[in-house]
Amino acid sequence: MNIPTFIYMIRNLFIFLLCIFSFPLYAQVGGTGSYQFLNVPVNARASALGGKYVSIYDDDIASFQQNPAILNKEMSGMLSINYLPFFSDIKATNLAYGFSPDSNKIYGIGLTFFDYGKIAETEVDGTVVGDFRVSEYSIGGGYSHTLGNYSLGLNLKFAGANMGPYSSLALLTDIGGLFKHPTKEWTVGLLFKNLGYAFKRYTPDVNTNLPFEIILGTSYKLENLPFRFTLTAHNLQRPNIVYLDPDKNVKKDLEGNEIEQKKNIGDQLFRHFIFGGEFLLSKNFAVRVSYNAQRRRELKLEELAKGTGFSIGAVLKVKSLGFAYTRSFYHVTGASNHLTLTVNTQRFLKKKAI
Repeated sequence: MNIPTFIYMIRNLFIFLLCIFSFPLYAQVGGTGSYQFLNVPVNARASALGGKYVSIYDDDIASFQQNPAILNKEMSGMLSINYLPFFSDIKATNLAYGFSPDSNKIYGIGLTFFDYGKIAETEVDGTVVGDFRVSEYSIGGGYSHTLGNYSLGLNLKFAGANMGPYSSLALLTDIGGLFKHPTKEWTVGLLFKNLGYAFKRYTPDVNTNLPFEIILGTSYKLENLPFRFTLTAHNLQRPNIVYLDPDKNVKKDLEGNEIEQKKNIGDQLFRHFIFGGEFLLSKNFAVRVSYNAQRRRELKLEELAKGTGFSIGAVLKVKSLGFAYTRSFYHVTGASNHLTLTVNTQRFLKKKAI
């Protein structure tokens, strides 16, 4: 693709963005909107890196769901199967697959399903009259195009939710960009996530707010050490993401007056960052760690924090298969376990044929 064609593509993207932004957008943080499952990391690598990353460029097909601009030819034929036994018996599954119809194009498809199980249906007075299932899901595809050191990608997602007699449907898109340094293992990614519109609401008179988010990140592989550092800044569309808990123990001064909780500027800034790293011990084995500042600040106990906000995981590759596991610490009393199986289907099927 030549320069004029790329400029033409950028112009069309700009027009598309104007159309998207003509719909009402709501920047949601922490349970104040619908479709929050789209922000829960099911994939083991995403969880190990704090829940979000937009700048790691390799053959991990699940990464295109973090930023579609990451899609590349090395992902063709790669299959990622992810499972998350979450809190309160919630079960989540995610699938991602990359395919290339010709040598110049690469596409990704993904599916996410959250099963919340059965919930008791009651009358106003609490009388149980039955039960109903609750689930949320999304299915979509992604495409990216590269020109020189820059890539531009787009994910298109159809999402839905079922809560007994209530349901909602939405169409969303992720628009991402990626810069890859020509000589160093350094990348920078930018993502506009969950732009879209809910064309079916749970009820006609209640808005279904989508979790729109702007994410900026960078990754750098040290030249003389087997370590890749990743820094991700999230929720940039909302400078202040500090949540003050109204149920927090009230502090009083010497005169017995309540001391008002205040939002510290440094705290507001720090909560936007996720610090992650990968110890690349060999071609087939790596250890991953991260620290999510917002998660730690919001979910720790006032007098006890332990490992809240930290995640640790590992990946082992054996021929055409890859196995990854992550344990993410959300709270002092619990952590989530993330399991990922990656299959290079082209190599796997080729061996089967032999």
